[in-house]
Amino acid sequence: MTTAFMSSLQTLYRSIQEIVPDERTMNWPMMDFKLMAITITAYVLIVVIGKEIMKNLAPFELKFLRIVHNGLLTLANLYICVELIRQAALTQWIGPLVRGSEGLGLDSVLYWYYLSKYWEFMDTFIMVLRKSNQQISFLHVYHHASVTAIWWCNMYYYPGGEAWPSAFLNSFVHVWMYFYYFLATMNIYPSWKKYLTQLQISQLSFFCIQGVLIFFFCHKDFRFIGVLNGIYAFSVLLLFVNFYKKSYAEISSKKNLKEASKEKSN
Repeated sequence: MTTAFMSSLQTLYRSIQEIVPDERTMNWPMMDFKLMAITITAYVLIVVIGKEIMKNLAPFELKFLRIVHNGLLTLANLYICVELIRQAALTQWIGPLVRGSEGLGLDSVLYWYYLSKYWEFMDTFIMVLRKSNQQISFLHVYHHASVTAIWWCNMYYYPGGEAWPSAFLNSFVHVWMYFYYFLATMNIYPSWKKYLTQLQISQLSFFCIQGVLIFFFCHKDFRFIGVLNGIYAFSVLLLFVNFYKKSYAEISSKKNLKEASKEKSN
């Protein structure tokens, strides 16, 4: 086991030294590192400054915008899910990156997935304008900002190969998440809301396991990016588990208070 670990570590170190940008995607729009970094920084600053500005203003309802935003993101993520499966079937399901024109179909879908991360910044901007500050947690802002940077890295260095299952799973979760938000905006509250966070925790757990498997077994060209994805997923997993525990404790506390109040009135 120790020998296998050291061998994998050496392979990881070599993959870091040998990693080069993908010539097919490196010059696509929003693939410049400085532009990506400036956009993410601007996102964080807008959230911080926006919350301060909104302290002295009445909240905006933005119902129509929320319906359109959540509805379109539901459809966009559904398209990404379907198209990723189709493109993966045309090349190879899981394996090394397919260079050249053959892999451009999969690259293009992953690129649209990457761009959707910028679109999802609108989630937070809407929360700021509605003064839903309880939703703008460290987890929320960290996740939106960091996942964009991580997927820039994937698109810049390794757009394909073992990367697409992560995009597929995340898009699948987002189909249900944005569909729930779409319904909730119209005052329809499905009973399966509590399973959304569990689904997110499950996908993050899969990403962590995938990172470990990539470290030991997967193609050496993807070793560095795969491990980076796994480490990042672990950081988000810890935050999500903590959020889930707090939410569950809060729900249980409210339930106990409600039952106590009911017994007292009886």
